[in-house]
Amino acid sequence: MNKIIVKTIQVHIARFNKELDCFEYLILKRNENERLYPGIWQAVTGTIEENENSIRTAQREVKEETNLNFAEIYAIPFVTSFYDFMYDAIQMAPVFGMIAEINDEVIISEEHTDFKWANFDECVSLLALPSHKEGTMYFRDFILHSENKKVFLKKI
Repeated sequence: MNKIIVKTIQVHIARFNKELDCFEYLILKRNENERLYPGIWQAVTGTIEENENSIRTAQREVKEETNLNFAEIYAIPFVTSFYDFMYDAIQMAPVFGMIAEINDEVIISEEHTDFKWANFDECVSLLALPSHKEGTMYFRDFILHSENKKVFLKKI
């Protein structure tokens, strides 16, 4: 193995709950019938299609998996990496963040069986993959709790 590929993206979604005075993170439970990582809790992920850039992939995957629409996306200053056994390669994935409104309605795709808005600690404890745990931390630190988050903001 000596390949490094970029074929996927990761997107973290949060909303601010005024009643609880904290951010809540959206996590999705994969369908038990999915070939890859059945039944785990995860952030939104997806495969970059031909002639599609990473930001467009993030926007499309969020729409497909949650039915949410966003006009803005944060390019989190973090690229995750993991071993992809299907390609026998190291996979590099850009990580993005989006902020939802408290009343936004989530409608999940058939790829998932459940969703949950969770506080940071619960979110990180439920996420199965280290890259998703790390992505959540970077989203919190560099976007949700940062005065400098505008430097990472991209208009769609």
